[in-house]
Amino acid sequence: MDSYSERKRHWLQDARDTGLLAARKNLVAGICLWIFGVGIVLAYYYWPVAQAWLQRVADWKDNWGITFSIVSTAIFGGLIPSIITALGNRFSLPRNLYLGATNVLLWSLKGIELDFLYRGQAWLFGEANDVFTIACKTLVDQVLYVPLIGITNVVLFVLWRDLNFSWSRFRQALGPNWYAERILPVVISNWFLWIPAVVVIYSLPTALQLPIQNLVLVFWNLILFFFTTRRTHK
Repeated sequence: MDSYSERKRHWLQDARDTGLLAARKNLVAGICLWIFGVGIVLAYYYWPVAQAWLQRVADWKDNWGITFSIVSTAIFGGLIPSIITALGNRFSLPRNLYLGATNVLLWSLKGIELDFLYRGQAWLFGEANDVFTIACKTLVDQVLYVPLIGITNVVLFVLWRDLNFSWSRFRQALGPNWYAERILPVVISNWFLWIPAVVVIYSLPTALQLPIQNLVLVFWNLILFFFTTRRTHK
């Protein structure tokens, strides 16, 4: 029992250290993300031109419902990041097309998931933008949704895809400590960098939360690509 507890503590320490290292490496990119998110909120509340444009996006979301969520998330979460990634790798064209197609599939499904998340939180906590409501939604998002679903299914899908969708190789690759080794470091890094961005998203009207989440996601991929490319060149 003591040996198991010691191994468990070691796994958790490794996950923490790996997650914090990833967060520190991307700290500057994260600060850019926070500034971008705050800029969107300020533009919505204090710049009439931006407010009119964003309200149009909110109207599209209201009119098209979950279809808007599927299509927009597939484009902003899957297609555009795949194009950005393809610019920085040396894979063949068929390989990049394969990765792009699977990313679009994954993020179209994530669009359904995120649509239920934002609408469910609006039903549960209301649509006010006071501190208490934003804090409740942020806690549910980052403490429940992200560790249990949001990060987990993305990491597992990518692993399964990299193993050519082989269930036997997938189960073997996971191992007994798969959550601590594969998921938890990503969750910790996500908390450090994305909690401020999530606060920004929940300060906007419900109809804008998913569209702005997608816009922030694309911006994150762009700045991450920029900083990764700089590090590679150095």
